[in-house]
Amino acid sequence: MNLICYEGRTDPFKYQTYEAADDFTTWLMFTPDGGHAVPLKKVNWHWSGTGEWSNGDPILTDHDEGTSGPIDAIDYPSWTNSLSNLDHFYEEQ
Repeated sequence: MNLICYEGRTDPFKYQTYEAADDFTTWLMFTPDGGHAVPLKKVNWHWSGTGEWSNGDPILTDHDEGTSGPIDAIDYPSWTNSLSNLDHFYEEQ
């Protein structure tokens, strides 16, 4: 994310322009009874956008998104971080 500071602002929203971009993969998984999850298809997609503050309101000024797929999944997904038992997670907050 890139933040471009507008020095003339004195309010808490000290940044005038925001930019964000990321790439994602969404997996279609099948889990047979008593078995483990098997990937069937995947879709690779991206999103990027630019926004700015206008009279105290955030405005999306430009964006881009796109997908490739769905394609047959010949690999398994992997995660660097994961959450489980979300009910417990939200109770602790």
